[in-house]
Formats: sequence, C-alpha cells, structure tokens
Amino acid sequence: MPRPTHAAIRIALLALLLPAPAAADETTSGPVRVIDALTLEVGGTVMRLQGIAAPRPGETCTIRGTAQPDCGALAATQLMDLTFGATVSCTPLGPGQEGARPARCTNAGYDLAHGMVHSGWARALPGAPAALHRIEAEARAAGRGLWQEGFPASVERAAAGG
Repeated sequence: MPRPTHAAIRIALLALLLPAPAAADETTSGPVRVIDALTLEVGGTVMRLQGIAAPRPGETCTIRGTAQPDCGALAATQLMDLTFGATVSCTPLGPGQEGARPARCTNAGYDLAHGMVHSGWARALPGAPAALHRIEAEARAAGRGLWQEGFPASVERAAAGG
C-alpha cells in the first residue's frame, strides 16, 4: 500500500478542522435576540418569521385614539414577550433575503408567527397556511392588538398581496 504524501496528510487534517456546511433545512436553536417584529437572531443566524406581515420600525399607528410614532417597536415588544428567556428553534424555509432567512420559529413548540397573529400585532400573508388565517380572524373578532383601530398601511398592503 502506498504511503500518503505530506500534502495529502495536510489536506486531510485541514478537512477535519473545518466545520461541515450546514444543511439548508437544519434547525438552529439557541438564545434569541429580537431585531424587529418579524426578524430575530438565533444561534448567530438572522431569521424572518414566515407567512406574516407586521409594522416596521418607525411606522405610525393609532392605539386607543392616540397616534403611536413607532408602531414597529411596539410590535417588536410582543415578539420579545413571546421569546423572553427562551431557547428558540428555527427551521429555515428557503434562501435568505436582505440578510434574513425565512423560517418557522418556535418557543417550546409554540409557533412564534402564530403568536404574533394571535396577539393582533401581525397579519397573515396571502398564501400563508390556513391556520394563520383562522388565527387572524379570531384576533380580529376579539379586537386584539392593532385590530382595535387598524394596522399601518404597509401591513394592509402586504396582507392584501401588494
């Protein structure tokens, strides 16, 4: 049997030291940092909750008759509540856009997109799973969150498919 060359040994050792590439559908778990109402960082990967639209940072909305200058920050607070002290798990659902990968993220099995829609701080997008649309109808009927007075125009457009 021929002896391996020094170059072959170096290549083999280098291959052992390099991390294996992550699979596209590999679940990432860890502590969470909320970036905005749709975006969070888990295990060093930026993820975007799939199937929903929420107010962006700096958008204005009205709550109890009073204009709120940063509705996006208020909506992000809801996502912070849903993830506080948690180890969140996210399963990427496709390639990243604008630095964030679309994903289904959960806290102890509870879907965070469902939680945002249930609380009235996000809307289901066209093509989202039927469960999200049912949850949205319940939140609207109960007048939760922004269903009290209405979502910012950007969220309404996104929910209408525009």
